[in-house]
Amino acid sequence: MRATLLAISVVGIVACADDAGIVPRTVLRPAALVMDSAGAAVIAPDTVRLGLPIPLVARSYGGGCSLADETGVQVTGARIDVRPTVSEPHPAFPVACDAMLRILDHPVSVTYNRVGPVTVVVHGRREPGGAAMSITRTIEVVR
Repeated sequence: MRATLLAISVVGIVACADDAGIVPRTVLRPAALVMDSAGAAVIAPDTVRLGLPIPLVARSYGGGCSLADETGVQVTGARIDVRPTVSEPHPAFPVACDAMLRILDHPVSVTYNRVGPVTVVVHGRREPGGAAMSITRTIEVVR
């Protein structure tokens, strides 16, 4: 009887084990900058003073379980690349999410120290289909 109870207990523990070490429960994906007919939005000033932060907001779209996550920023010469991501449930872990379209904001602030035009390129994807896309804005840095 004890052996049977022990066997049942071990099976129960193994069946309920958290395998997050093997398969993550969430995945990071490039943000969906365009969703069907909903257009892309990057909120940025036209002009900014030298040495002051440039506030940028990349707006993306997601479902009920999508959450805005890290936004990568890289400054190279006269270009600022912005890569917003979203966190979504891993397909191996089915969860119930509402089918409501959500707007997710990805705010960043970048200080740029050169006078003149700087090109901001926001990288993401287009849905449906997941095709890579980017949005470009030019900001003038003045004294």
